[in-house]
Amino acid sequence: MTTKTTVAEFRDFYNDETVWANEAWYEDLGVTINGHEVDDDIVWTNIPEDLDPSSPMTISGGVIYRPKTKGSQEKREINMESEFKRWRKARALTAMVATIPNEEIEGFKAYVRLIGGKVS
Repeated sequence: MTTKTTVAEFRDFYNDETVWANEAWYEDLGVTINGHEVDDDIVWTNIPEDLDPSSPMTISGGVIYRPKTKGSQEKREINMESEFKRWRKARALTAMVATIPNEEIEGFKAYVRLIGGKVS
């Protein structure tokens, strides 16, 4: 499976400390940029000048190894594409609690659905 993104969005993912907690690292990532396969040894914290941040990119596979605690030998293995998708979704959505008059509930629910939200 492959996941489409851009160089800039992947850089933001790579720079998010919550993803890479406890000195996590990744291996076995497949990367294409502008349709061409590239090595995954790009320094994502400092994208080379010849690499346009808006360039289309795909990632495939990859495993994130996250120690259970900092310095621990015990680690979790996390599918990198799945983690990227969770990270992307978390950036795009906000869950909230609202207090509204009972007589306005249906109108509120309709509006939330109209703007693409979900009401539970």
